[in-house]
Formats: sequence, structure tokens, C-alpha cells
Amino acid sequence: MGLILTSNDGRSMGYFPAVGTITEELRERLESVDLLLFDGTFWSEDELIQVQGSGQRARDMGHIPVGGEAGSLRQLTGLRTMRKLYIHINNTNPMLNEAGPEYRALRAAGWNWRRTGGRSHCRNARSSSALFRGTVRALRRVGEERTITSIRFICSCMRVS
Repeated sequence: MGLILTSNDGRSMGYFPAVGTITEELRERLESVDLLLFDGTFWSEDELIQVQGSGQRARDMGHIPVGGEAGSLRQLTGLRTMRKLYIHINNTNPMLNEAGPEYRALRAAGWNWRRTGGRSHCRNARSSSALFRGTVRALRRVGEERTITSIRFICSCMRVS
């Protein structure tokens, strides 16, 4: 599930906090946004099992891991989106350690991560508190799209109001 927010001047943000698999159709949609906030919940498929000794696998909970051959970092290599941030990051995820190899790998691939409550600014915003009208496209499943018009959201911190 995800949302794509588009302003009247064409800037857009994709918000995808829970992605279980990346299809070609989803990748094409991700290419179209200026700012991508993407599911970074787990680095590895069995992260909770490794850290806690028990728990579910990432995909069993609807999250594609960031790392590994089939992870989102590798699958989204070459994505032309201007700014890419991992969000919804579990506290067990080793990419939170800025001195670690996982963090260096995501930075080398052109990604960063955002803590809960962090702010991400739109490029070319007229003012830091500008409100403007735009549209929200809600993707419940890839291919099932609904458009809601005239949603107001704050450009500077990208919060839907």
C-alpha cells in the first residue's frame, strides 16, 4: 500500500511504508515521484529471529527487506527518483548505525533514512509553511488506484492535513 501526493505544480511524493514485493509496475510508479519515502522496516529477512531469537520473517509481515540479493536496495538500483528515503525503520535494523556497512551501502546507492518525526522538504517550495492544493493517489494494490482531489497538505514537511 502507498500514496502518491502530487501538487498542482507537478511535484510529487510517494509514501510506501509497507511493501511486500516490488513489481515492474510498482517500480514504474516509483520512478515518477520527486521524493520517495519507502519501506525500510528490516534490513534482512530474518532480522527479528537473529536479534531476538524468535519472531516472524520480514515478508511474513508484509515488508521487503532492504539488504540482500532480493532486497529493495538492490531491486531499486538505478531508480531516477530525485530523493529517496527509507522510513518506518525497526529499531533492530542495522542501517540505523551510521558507522556500519549497511548505512554505507545505502548511502553509496543514493539513499538515506528518515527517523519518525523527521522532516523532508520539497524542492522549490515557495515558503516553509506554504499550503497548496494537490491530489492524492492511493494505491491499495498495484493496479487498484483511487484519486482524491483537493487534498491540502503542507509542502515543507509533507504531512497530509
